[in-house]
Amino acid sequence: MGLQDEYVLDFFNSKLKEQQQPFLGIQYNISTHYPYDLPGSFTLAMPKNYTAPMKSMRYYDYCLQKFFDAAKKESWFSNTVFIFCSDHWMFPEGVKGTYHAVSSYKIPIIIFDASKKDKQVIETPVSQFDILGTILSVAGYRNKIISYGNNLLDTSSLKPYTFMKPNNEIYQVIDSSFVLGYNTVSNKPEYLYHFKSNHTESINLITEKKYENQRVSLTRLIQAFIQQMGKQYNNTSYKYKSRS
Repeated sequence: MGLQDEYVLDFFNSKLKEQQQPFLGIQYNISTHYPYDLPGSFTLAMPKNYTAPMKSMRYYDYCLQKFFDAAKKESWFSNTVFIFCSDHWMFPEGVKGTYHAVSSYKIPIIIFDASKKDKQVIETPVSQFDILGTILSVAGYRNKIISYGNNLLDTSSLKPYTFMKPNNEIYQVIDSSFVLGYNTVSNKPEYLYHFKSNHTESINLITEKKYENQRVSLTRLIQAFIQQMGKQYNNTSYKYKSRS
């Protein structure tokens, strides 16, 4: 909507009160997105060394606090699961920053169940693909679906890798230590970074013999992903020439 989130969340809460339970509510926030349009009074109260993104996140935190202070008084609150997920963070250093294959997509996914107090941190790579499966699981859905994600509440179902698409040519696969970029035009892997030891992704290991196993295994994963996706959604087949 392009409105500051404290007002949007107030409106969102008013609409939730009108819903028959069970319900699914989705709110997209905009205040943490460039150009970070925040109320002037709130911005002036922030420390001088805060960047614009930092101020926007502090503001949204304030907006959520207001929302939860009101929501916890509602009858639906105690049996509601809240899922928080950001879109992406293309330039963590600012709009003039450098794109990185991992950090530009490194986002938090937070699940809050108002009826539970136990905490858990999942270290396995997960993605937005997993949100659908999680919502359906919470809702008690048991039928089959076409999905590339899993249920975040069932850690035994999680795979140790995930996929993303930076542009029209490149698909990426990330595991706990490596990220591989596969070019669908040239039909070959374009880069391989060990982001655990090379945070700036300045060393491309794609031709290094030492990392051939990682290159081959990650390439096969992403080829299978593209092939399956084309078959299921586009009713097409993706053909590639093995260069392993």
